[in-house]
Amino acid sequence: MPKRIHVIIKSHHGAFKLLSKAKGEKYGIIINNTPSMAKALKVLCRYILNGTIQLKSSHVKKLKPHRKFIRKVAESPHKAIKATVQKGGNILQNILSTILPLIPALL
Repeated sequence: MPKRIHVIIKSHHGAFKLLSKAKGEKYGIIINNTPSMAKALKVLCRYILNGTIQLKSSHVKKLKPHRKFIRKVAESPHKAIKATVQKGGNILQNILSTILPLIPALL
């Protein structure tokens, strides 16, 4: 039986989809204007690390190069997350494109 997903992940699922495809200025606009996006990203990264989102070996291979970034976002305070995410824009898009198809199965 899958574990429960935090409400913030459910409410930000659409924003995550937009963020995974956004480029340039749109990327920064989505991060800065979506309320509590930092908390949602932190919760998502924590779920990746603690196994709430069950990953197949192919997903783990895709995420393995980004493990430092995932740990940094999961452990940092909310105020520092926005700066971290804006610096690693392409990394976050790779992570989201890997994880997003797995979220609806848990909702």
